[in-house]
Order: sequence, then structure tokens, then C-alpha cells
Amino acid sequence: MSESTTQPATQLASQYSVQVTDDLERNVKEQERVSAEIAALQQQLAGLQHDHALLVNMQQALGITPPSAAQDAADTAADT
Repeated sequence: MSESTTQPATQLASQYSVQVTDDLERNVKEQERVSAEIAALQQQLAGLQHDHALLVNMQQALGITPPSAAQDAADTAADT
């Protein structure tokens, strides 16, 4: 290859190299952002699950029948 055809190919390779490097940096930043969002959502979910367990325990301690269990009992009584 002559030098005149090698130079554009080298420039093109250099441009692609810069673009790929930039794309990789953006990808890593996006992964970090999504990972942080997932961690925050997992914390929120853990809090909700904890609250749910507390509420179920309170419901049981108060002798409150959950709506679905009450309906099941009513359906069973109606069948007999």
C-alpha cells in the first residue's frame, strides 16, 4: 500500500479507537448507575418486606382474619 492510502486507514482506525473507548466509558458509567438504582430498590424492597412481616404478626396477635382467609372460610361454610 502506498502512504497515501495507509494514512486514511490509520486515521479511520484511530477514530474508531477513540469512539470505542468513549463507548466503553459510557457503558461502565451506565452500569454503575443501574447497579446503584438496583441497590436502592433492593433496600426499599427489604424495608417493605420487613414492614409486611411486622403487620402480619400484628394481625395475628390481634386475631384479625385476613380478608382472603375470611372469604375462604365463608365459601367453605356456604358449601356445607
